[in-house]
Amino acid sequence: MPSSNGEYQYVEIENITVTLNEGNGDQITALFENNPSNYEQFYRDAGYHVSVVRYIRDLSANCTIRSIPAPNLPTLDPLASQEEIARAYRFYEWQSARIQMDLMVTKSTTIDWKRRGAASLLNRQDLPYVELDLVGYFSRGETIELGPNTLLGVRILDVDYGLLKGVDEVNIFGSIIKEIKVVDLLANMEQVGKIMLIPYSQPDPGWVICNGQNLDRSLYAMLFARIGVVFGAGNGTTTFTVPNLSNSLPVGVGTRALGNAINQFTIPTGTGSVGVMPRSVALNYQIFTGVYV
Repeated sequence: MPSSNGEYQYVEIENITVTLNEGNGDQITALFENNPSNYEQFYRDAGYHVSVVRYIRDLSANCTIRSIPAPNLPTLDPLASQEEIARAYRFYEWQSARIQMDLMVTKSTTIDWKRRGAASLLNRQDLPYVELDLVGYFSRGETIELGPNTLLGVRILDVDYGLLKGVDEVNIFGSIIKEIKVVDLLANMEQVGKIMLIPYSQPDPGWVICNGQNLDRSLYAMLFARIGVVFGAGNGTTTFTVPNLSNSLPVGVGTRALGNAINQFTIPTGTGSVGVMPRSVALNYQIFTGVYV
């Protein structure tokens, strides 16, 4: 449901299903595309601001390899440590007849692929197939966080034992979770110029800190139309200045001695005291721009 300020969120899940076989050769195969869903495109076309956070929670490869000789399993000492066992299996994996699958990533719209890791595909005749968890090749955490243009891909590489042939097949499965925020910009127009006190240092989406910074007049046209150059003309042509409330307390317009603009707070003479927050508590004022960048 939309919130009072015209913002609401929803979640979409897209499945990843990719099959590699002899026909793929050594070409890079993208695991998914960055195209918006029908709902997402609908909101964009209707003039809403749409922001998307994407991540992959599970990604695995189901591998069946029969075109190369089966390796001899390593003989392990029953008293071997976990490190010794891992070392033995790494040696076994990389010294055996194998087909290499490179895990690729690009963060560029020009598809400048980089190798993120590599997995060995073996002929495990003792098993009907081998399943590989691919998340660890792309991330040190439990999920793979994706940037706005990030693509993941795979490539089969010949390391002296050829490419996939005959019945060889790799099936990759996973899911992309998309957390989508939709903002009704028209509903937010009446909020532009609103100032709010926050107990943290980073502004909320659509807001900027009131620290006297200069903003672009074209990009922040709604805020510029609302406050103009009251707080500063920026460079005089293409930018304007937001209020500077650093170490300040805003005082409302009136006929009292404090004046008719935002002023430094002065403690009046006489008895009494003023409580001050500890300096370790970050209090900032932010102003709503209606621009989500």
